[in-house]
Amino acid sequence: MGKQVFLGKAPARFAWGYTGSDMSFETLSYVAGLLGIGSDHFWNVGAWAGAGGSCTTINARPEVKAREQCSFAPGSQGREILERIIKAGGRIATMHSYADKDIDYLMDAVEIASREAGFTVDQIRAKRHAFDHSSGAPRPDQIPRIKMLGMMTSMINTVLWEDRTDYDMTFRVRNYGIEYAGWTVPRKSVNDAGVMHTFEIDRWIPEKTFFFIHKGMTRFNDKDQRVYGPAERTDRVTQLKALTRWGGYYLLRENVLGTLEPRKYADFIVLDRDFLTIPEDEIPQTKVLMTVVGGKTVHLISSLAREVGMQPTGATTW
Repeated sequence: MGKQVFLGKAPARFAWGYTGSDMSFETLSYVAGLLGIGSDHFWNVGAWAGAGGSCTTINARPEVKAREQCSFAPGSQGREILERIIKAGGRIATMHSYADKDIDYLMDAVEIASREAGFTVDQIRAKRHAFDHSSGAPRPDQIPRIKMLGMMTSMINTVLWEDRTDYDMTFRVRNYGIEYAGWTVPRKSVNDAGVMHTFEIDRWIPEKTFFFIHKGMTRFNDKDQRVYGPAERTDRVTQLKALTRWGGYYLLRENVLGTLEPRKYADFIVLDRDFLTIPEDEIPQTKVLMTVVGGKTVHLISSLAREVGMQPTGATTW
């Protein structure tokens, strides 16, 4: 894979965040110097060590609160590493997170470490510090602070669908109340505030991308046939921008990724239906017929290949 990457033959593009075992200031300074550096197919976008914890500011039963853990509280190892990354000139990005209290601590770390390192407000904003998942944050009152710091959030729509005893929406609402549903992937609130947000899937289930777009639009939970956090529903265009234009910004490649424009990479897909006009309930059935990366076809199913007079390539089924 490494040989393919550096020969420019990879069938996809990969942005990576450093999570190595050496979190010394010297190593983190080196990683900070790599920000945005790499090939057209493989480049660095930040660093992190340890996911945000499960600690919340919301009330819950004592036995639930007893299980919560914070990763970035003052004096913790996780907090020290966050501040070290920031002081070294690095960017916090690709970092998993699970609940709101550690996002408070994350923002404290950004402000305190940046101030101690002598960074201006504009320099802080230029870093585009970020956290991923948004599966229990941000709270409504955190959003203005996130915007002030120029931070971003990546959002994981899978949490609106999963049927797990420790992660899904029914679990969250049962333990923390209905208010918590609105803190889970709060895309509408973040979008309305002008905070950049993106779209993610953290495992190999690409065939569900359009299904998850639909989940973000409806927030309908199949497990108990309820809509959770209806005020956070968004339209298909917002979901699409999170996947494309804003994703390019998160990956520090907005000048070449995210939209089809002159002087940008010719990366695009061909779908089996018009995503922008089909009825909403058809969106989950959308299939990808063709994938082009840098102008090179890396995936083309047989039916479309015959229609356009080309040879099929890559995967032919979901």
